[in-house]
Amino acid sequence: QYLRLHYRLANTNAWTEIATNLAVNNQSTVTGLTATTAYEFRYLAYSATAGLSPTAGPTFNAATTSEAPEVP
Repeated sequence: QYLRLHYRLANTNAWTEIATNLAVNNQSTVTGLTATTAYEFRYLAYSATAGLSPTAGPTFNAATTSEAPEVP
């Protein structure tokens, strides 16, 4: 079973797929986001036997800042 990760500008309709075969407990990096902009993220479950889930998991909200994050 895998997850498909999507994002969009907050309060818009069009989702963009980020990752198509994201394993559970894995991570993904999103690039090209605009500073000081709000985004929404969601995931959909996918399995070879059942296909794509008809509904998405919860939507997560995130906002970018004007500064790049520090590298640990």
